[in-house]
Amino acid sequence: MSQQQSPVSAELPKLPPPGPLPVPHLESLKFKATQLMEAINSLAYMLQVDVAPGMPLPPWPDIMNKYSILLSQTHTFSVALASVPGIG
Repeated sequence: MSQQQSPVSAELPKLPPPGPLPVPHLESLKFKATQLMEAINSLAYMLQVDVAPGMPLPPWPDIMNKYSILLSQTHTFSVALASVPGIG
């Protein structure tokens, strides 16, 4: 029996050999992701738990402060993702 390559595998592009992983950059991304998750949880906690039935929302400046932190950390994380060393 002769083996034939499937048409799908013959069409796959050749990838360059993998280089070393940018460990410091990955550690930085891990830290930024943790900060982002904490900011999301902090805002969610403020909006869900701090509001009892019949009670008003927390003060608007407090909500905006948490949102601004979340926005800043999201931007920082996305910039770090877009600038992976050795890619591009």
